[in-house]
Amino acid sequence: MSEIIFLGHQNDMLRQVIPDFDFANTTIDPLELSHLLINNMKNNNGIGLAANQLGINARAFVMYSDPAIVAFNPK
Repeated sequence: MSEIIFLGHQNDMLRQVIPDFDFANTTIDPLELSHLLINNMKNNNGIGLAANQLGINARAFVMYSDPAIVAFNPK
C-alpha cells in the first residue's frame, strides 16, 4: 500500500497540472496503475483516489463502484 498525499502536506504534487496519460509512452503500465489505485482506495476505505495522491504523475483516478471505475485523461 502506498502513502496517500493529502492537501496541505509539504508535497506540492496535488497543486501541479498533471499531463495527459500517454498510452504510447508510459512510465507505468495502465493495468498496473489501475490495480494500484483500486487496492489503495479499498485499503483506505475510500470512495475515490487520483494517481497524483499516490505521488504518481499520471492523469488517472479511480472511483468506487461495483466494479470500480478507473478513468484515464478525464476532462
